[in-house]
Amino acid sequence: MGSVKNAPLQENQDMLRFVLCLFICFAFAAIGGSLVIAGIQNMRVKPLKSLGIFLGGAASLAYGAVCAVLFGTGALPAVLGACSGFLIAAGFLGCWPIVRKGELVKCVGDGTRAVIPKRVDRIGAHAFGGKIRLRSVKIPGSVKKIGYGAFRKCFFLESAAIPSGVEEIADETFKDCVRLTSVTIPDSVVRIGKRAFEDCGSLESLILPDSVAEILPHAFDGCPKLTIICGEGSRAHRYCLENDILFIFDYQFEAYHGLLPPGYEKLASPFLADEEKPYIFVSYSHRDRDAILPILKTLYEDGWRIWYDEGLTIGDKYDETLEARVRECAVFLLFDSGNSARSRYCREKEIPWAAEASRPVIRCLLERTKHIEMDERAAAATVFPEGIAGALETIGGTAKGAPREAKGITVVVNPAARDEAGGDEAGGDGFAYCLYSAGRPAAARAILLEARNGGCTLYDEAEQGEDGEKRKGCACLVALLDKAFLADARLMAVLEEEFRNGRDIAVCQLEQIGEEDIPPALAGLRRMQWLNFAFGINADMSAKLARHLQKRGCRNTAVLPGFRYEKTGRGIVIVRYTGTDPNPRIEGEYGGTPVTEIAENCFV
Repeated sequence: MGSVKNAPLQENQDMLRFVLCLFICFAFAAIGGSLVIAGIQNMRVKPLKSLGIFLGGAASLAYGAVCAVLFGTGALPAVLGACSGFLIAAGFLGCWPIVRKGELVKCVGDGTRAVIPKRVDRIGAHAFGGKIRLRSVKIPGSVKKIGYGAFRKCFFLESAAIPSGVEEIADETFKDCVRLTSVTIPDSVVRIGKRAFEDCGSLESLILPDSVAEILPHAFDGCPKLTIICGEGSRAHRYCLENDILFIFDYQFEAYHGLLPPGYEKLASPFLADEEKPYIFVSYSHRDRDAILPILKTLYEDGWRIWYDEGLTIGDKYDETLEARVRECAVFLLFDSGNSARSRYCREKEIPWAAEASRPVIRCLLERTKHIEMDERAAAATVFPEGIAGALETIGGTAKGAPREAKGITVVVNPAARDEAGGDEAGGDGFAYCLYSAGRPAAARAILLEARNGGCTLYDEAEQGEDGEKRKGCACLVALLDKAFLADARLMAVLEEEFRNGRDIAVCQLEQIGEEDIPPALAGLRRMQWLNFAFGINADMSAKLARHLQKRGCRNTAVLPGFRYEKTGRGIVIVRYTGTDPNPRIEGEYGGTPVTEIAENCFV
């Protein structure tokens, strides 16, 4: 009777033992399968670590199989466990494409990386949409088309390289990829669709090739950190101007990354200067290049012979060459602006050389008002840009030839050598007079604080009080513009007066301001140093403002901008460089205190 009573208990214990064995076999097989898949997928990235993971997974699989034999559970639980592990790993560690007739229609799984097969020639709409764990994707060169919203809402996607041959970045392709920091766009792309990069908040720079002929609305909305690198005069350049997007030209980008000697940069010019006489000599400020070069290009293509400093490399014979060109010209064309009035070369060299050689002078008022003081009788004609051709035909001395094409050239120059501020770089301990309204005082003060931290000396009118004498004695004026500033009659009167007097003005835009918001009296203001802070305080813009002010002498020589340092009994010890200038300069002393030591890891 006792053995009969214990039979059910024995059966329950056997069943429990069997279930436990099944679970052990299944678990080890599943873990092994997952590790094997993980090891295979990461083999190219971290081969040694992945090999260890793979071998561990294989051992786990083997152990699961051995348990199945020893426990007598059969092969079924081990096989099911391995298959489950494979599926789990495939789902969480990989993105597996589904391809139909050459089109990648969908990706299954939720992995961090995706590799698209080489047989794929197009990526379908929403193929990767919503893959929130996807961090990078490798697109083969066989792909020629990327569909609508292909990577939309891939929140963790960090980089993507579009292969050559793709002609269009479709609507909403990368929309809401909030962590996207790097996208490579080939020169085969001709169109960027609507909202293609909308709300890519981490995207800081993007190179758009000259091949891009069409950019649809809202393509870069919600990208506050973005700076577009583009060709001068390209569609991308015009799009940035129309939509108030920060940009730099491709040659400036190369110089910024140190591909040229320190102080030198590449400049794109519309044509090579004419050497054959008779020619027209052009006197202008290099700060007005963007406004003047299109005018010169039109005159050149109409057949007029033009000689201009298109980027003449400055050296020992620069003045000698320049003087010879002035004295031998048929007509001296002077572009009168606030910048040229401050240019030492225009004011003290080129204009006197033309007067001594009795060259006929055409004075073109670039900003619709006179800035350069000169004898009115010295100008054979005073015109606006649209009247230059008529004045040339009236004055004579040079003849218009056959129409021709202006073929762009690239030159390498050292713009710092031809000083535009009136002499060598200004010394220190000057100051900038700062104007801003009560509309956005916190933003204005934050920008000025960054400039002070960069070693600039400032006079804050809002904090320290209005002072006409201080303003007259400043080296530069800083206007922090917002719509409240434009509505303030006193501030606008001061700004117009300083602009009319040829004052060097740095403009910091605090919010979106259109061309229609700027009064006619300040029509040339955008050609001065204009910095866009409408999307927040940008480190690059702050550094550019500090450099601009320092070059005008608004530099506090008692501090070291961009350095952490300590003062000891012997002098200054420089601890670490914290600035962004690729060519920082250390003086021998600051405020009379000598620099005695530079820490070993200062620039590491």
